[in-house]
Amino acid sequence: MLIPKFRSIVLRMFFPFAYLPIRALRLCFHLLYPILFWIPSFPQYQIIKSWIDWACMLPFYLIDLFGISDLYEIVNELINWNIRDINSHEKLMIEDVFSPEIPISYLRVNPSNLIAKKLRIAYVSFRQINYNGRIPNDIFIHEIVHIWQYHLFGAVYIYFAWKAQISKEGYDYGGSVQLLESIKNGKLFHEFNFEQQAEIIQDMYRKTYFTNPTSVNENEALAYNNYLNEMNQLS
Repeated sequence: MLIPKFRSIVLRMFFPFAYLPIRALRLCFHLLYPILFWIPSFPQYQIIKSWIDWACMLPFYLIDLFGISDLYEIVNELINWNIRDINSHEKLMIEDVFSPEIPISYLRVNPSNLIAKKLRIAYVSFRQINYNGRIPNDIFIHEIVHIWQYHLFGAVYIYFAWKAQISKEGYDYGGSVQLLESIKNGKLFHEFNFEQQAEIIQDMYRKTYFTNPTSVNENEALAYNNYLNEMNQLS
């Protein structure tokens, strides 16, 4: 346990320097958004819906740029001795669903998180999954989607996940029937809110990857795989 913890802490001490170029570019592109907003190929531009979003995103880019997210993880490692690496089963689940760009070797798990216990939830803090006791496989996949969001967009995933939770839609993307309609209407994966994105991939896993999957017809499978493939292409 001590060796993985020491390794995790040392890595996170170097992350502010290793990730400085990409974090600086994210901030630069964010500040240039008023000029370059018409270029939709930038992933971070695809999630901005209003100038309120733009303003609220700025502090999170600064959190990343100054290594505050990495410092948080280091402190978390020092005060929580039960944090561990992902196990072989969890690694296989991630590799089955997500593209290789997900930094599996950097991920950590806190299975005895007090906040998760009190609120009866699972949640992600940057590269770490937090829960208390046990976590179902499909919920684990849901949380990995949030880590994917952090990997792609940075700490702004926190703002967009919170925004999704308080929205009218919340986690509800309408189920597989509405998903088929979304494809027909040309709706892209990034156009779903951050919790709907996680729910889509969670339901896809629950229906198609379990040992005894629930009944899923061919059209449903195609709909889920369509958005899974789109998510992985964004990585």
